[in-house]
Amino acid sequence: ETYVDCPYWERLQYIGDTRIQALVSYYVSGDDRLARNALEQFYWSLTYDGLTGSRYPSSLAQFIPNYSLVWVTMVHDYFMYRNDPAFVKSFLPGIRRVLEHFEQYVAQDNMMTEQPYWDFFDHTFPTHKIVEESTSKRLTTNSLFYAYTLDLVAELENYYNNPKGAQRYLALSQKIKAGVKKQTWDTGRQLYADTPDKKHFSMHSNIMAVLCGMIP
Repeated sequence: ETYVDCPYWERLQYIGDTRIQALVSYYVSGDDRLARNALEQFYWSLTYDGLTGSRYPSSLAQFIPNYSLVWVTMVHDYFMYRNDPAFVKSFLPGIRRVLEHFEQYVAQDNMMTEQPYWDFFDHTFPTHKIVEESTSKRLTTNSLFYAYTLDLVAELENYYNNPKGAQRYLALSQKIKAGVKKQTWDTGRQLYADTPDKKHFSMHSNIMAVLCGMIP
């Protein structure tokens, strides 16, 4: 059995929905069997180049790169809410592969570009349209979601006695955050823009800035 995103439409275990459903399971019932199953199945879907399937099991492959980062945050959720360090540790090789995949999209200005496949952040955030209207082709949402995930994995690396790995992830996260702040902070609006062009502003970029500790 698996979680499903909804009973009528796709009826599949999508990572973006599953993270929320797993948290509900921890809080409401304390039963983590479906969550453990989901974490393992998404790990099975991990490709050689560091992306999980956006949903799994599924006969048709689909890739939403940011959902691979959501899988990583799901592992961290399990680490925080359940007491099973050996189970969490088993995912570290895959987690490192996911983070390595995303690092290639960090540009020299320390912001991230649009992702291949389906670059999706939220149904109300038109990623491709925002990028098309941008000259810089950089995205605050992608940049900060990666930085946010790097910070969580640094906690795991420290816990499992890999301080060098933790320091590397924290350093990369800080560089990305600094790049975003330098290029997208609008002093007039007191908001982070979606791109350095400052044509679009959204709650998505600014929520990520809050989660990354960039807004007091």
